[in-house]
Amino acid sequence: IDTLAPALLNSLGLAVTASLLATGIVLLMVVLNDKGKRPLLRLAIYAPLLVPQVSLVLGLQAVLVWFWLDGTWLAMLWIHALFICPFAYLIIAPAAAAMDRRYIAVAASLGAGPGSRYLRVALPMLAPAITTALFVGVSVSVALYLPSLFAGGGRITTVTLEAVALASGGSRQMAGVAAMLQLAIPLLIFILLRFWQHRRYGKFAGMRAGGLH
Repeated sequence: IDTLAPALLNSLGLAVTASLLATGIVLLMVVLNDKGKRPLLRLAIYAPLLVPQVSLVLGLQAVLVWFWLDGTWLAMLWIHALFICPFAYLIIAPAAAAMDRRYIAVAASLGAGPGSRYLRVALPMLAPAITTALFVGVSVSVALYLPSLFAGGGRITTVTLEAVALASGGSRQMAGVAAMLQLAIPLLIFILLRFWQHRRYGKFAGMRAGGLH
């Protein structure tokens, strides 16, 4: 297990950071794309799902090589967030569209500004969708193989990369351990997210829609 410790730490840190970044981007896009005024934003965010992964990754690697970013943490974070964004959008956008905006109208009538209404009313109502998006994002990040292989350039390893390498090398026991770690990371994040959601936004249970109930 000690040999997998660096890959485990890399996967955990990368999955959490990329999921937070992608979820933040999606929340911003939901605000900018209010009532569907910018359809090109949706088309752009769905690109990783519409374009074959090999073709997209090869093109992205060319961009990374051009800017001397291949094999860096910035490249890994960017490409993981890119592949997480479509899933986060598919979770958060419908929840935002189904949100009861009368609560926001009440907050506005009480004098709350746009920023205060978003942070203190909208985000708590979207908490189940946000926690679901974070969990799915971690799961997607941990499972990414080709994007991690090309963006990391062999210098940054993850649990998935180690699992494939160990399996192809004939080390079945260590490959099994790596595969179990792939399951353990999302499970751990799921438990932590559920605990955080219940403690922080439990009082909004009657107002929310969508997500992990």
